Amino acid sequence: MIIKRRVREKLTPGSVGKAKTTCPSLTRQGFTLIELLIVIGIIAILTSMLLPALKTARDKTKEIACVGNLRQVGTATSMYLSDHNGYFFLMWDGIRTWYYHTGSSLSFNELYLKANYKLPGSTLDCPGGTNGWCGPDKGTSGHMDYAFNHGLGYTTSTGFIRDTILRGHESKTVIFCDGENYHTDFFYWNNPANNEGVQWCHRARANFLFYDGHAEGRKATEITDANFKSW
Repeated sequence: MIIKRRVREKLTPGSVGKAKTTCPSLTRQGFTLIELLIVIGIIAILTSMLLPALKTARDKTKEIACVGNLRQVGTATSMYLSDHNGYFFLMWDGIRTWYYHTGSSLSFNELYLKANYKLPGSTLDCPGGTNGWCGPDKGTSGHMDYAFNHGLGYTTSTGFIRDTILRGHESKTVIFCDGENYHTDFFYWNNPANNEGVQWCHRARANFLFYDGHAEGRKATEITDANFKSW
């Protein structure tokens, strides 16, 4: 009887399977100064490698957007020429430029392109430009991000310039480009003494819209006065 009682006491409910366990205390160790400096150094190296690539990607995005703007301007120009028997609009006729009017008649932009040149992100706002109404210049003295070829936007003794004179030169005649003013004078477009030049605002390049409708970026060494002639 005494033996059975002791066995029952040992096998009381809930006592089976229980065992005392002990865990040694764990101590957490932080980074040492050397390890921390190594991590910081790795982050600095990765940052220096990624930042130029990110800037290049941003600049490329701006270039693509600018080319898109010029193509829209080209489409509007084609519509204008079709409606006016091939005659170009004037860059300035005393009461209006090609992009706004001060008299009663509307400009080429207001009739065909219909872009708000004072609105950031509009067709006439180059993402990489600084001279337009949306940039730091705020349109001072009529400055625009895109310039119309002066060689096509003036009158002669026989009247307005007609696109028939461009036959055979369609792929090399500039109509619009990244500019430092609302027009670019082909006689002295690269003269730093005036504001009537090309704006090289895309990684030392500028975007150009040609009469045949294509737009592309070129360096200063890849463009000449002949590209602005009114043949």
